[in-house]
Amino acid sequence: MRVQRTIIAVLVVLILTFGRQNGHAQTFTNLNFESANLPVVTSGQSGGLVPVSAGLPGWTVFFGNQQGTLVLHNDLTAGGASVDILGPVSAPTAIIDGNYRAVLQAGRYIAGDVAATIEQTGLIPVGTQSIQAKFSVGATDFTVSLNGQNIPMSPLASASAFTLFGGDVSAFAGQTVDLSISALSVSPQNTFNIVSVDSIVFSTTAVPEPETWALLLCGAVLFGFGGGIRSGSRGGSVRA
Repeated sequence: MRVQRTIIAVLVVLILTFGRQNGHAQTFTNLNFESANLPVVTSGQSGGLVPVSAGLPGWTVFFGNQQGTLVLHNDLTAGGASVDILGPVSAPTAIIDGNYRAVLQAGRYIAGDVAATIEQTGLIPVGTQSIQAKFSVGATDFTVSLNGQNIPMSPLASASAFTLFGGDVSAFAGQTVDLSISALSVSPQNTFNIVSVDSIVFSTTAVPEPETWALLLCGAVLFGFGGGIRSGSRGGSVRA
């Protein structure tokens, strides 16, 4: 009887412990950056440096391999590496979606030029096929990775304020992983690069392979010609 009680007690402890550990990283949080705990500033007004925990709750910030503790609120640099949180502002064109967006700025940092990265650990839901995110129009030289593995991202749709990108993450479905998004230096001659990102989602919808997108684009171009379609045709601080 005493042995049975001991076994039951051990099982209860194990179940509770496992449940707490599993629940600790069950899901990703603040993927749309709307959880920022910041004062309201108007367009053109800077909120200065704020703790990462206030500007980007749930995320960790890195400049190269160096972890950062502060992010800029409603402000940008003009050459220095930085992670920024823009919003809420009155100008709707400054925001991709909702009230806030994250901005990653690769550039000068201490003794060199580095990438700017945001990172978070979480569980990718079972059945997930793709990761999708809205990036600023014209954004280039950025990476999305899971557990250090680069996820090729393809454009899925475009709007006036963003381009929706998606990548295949089906191999990671049901796993707890490290999600990293980075802005990279454009080139050794041009190390400054600004990338805005917003509305990250894990979707059950698969995305076409990059080769398929290339064929679709070629088909669209050929269709345009065939149909006779014609057309006329970055020191200091820079505030959003």
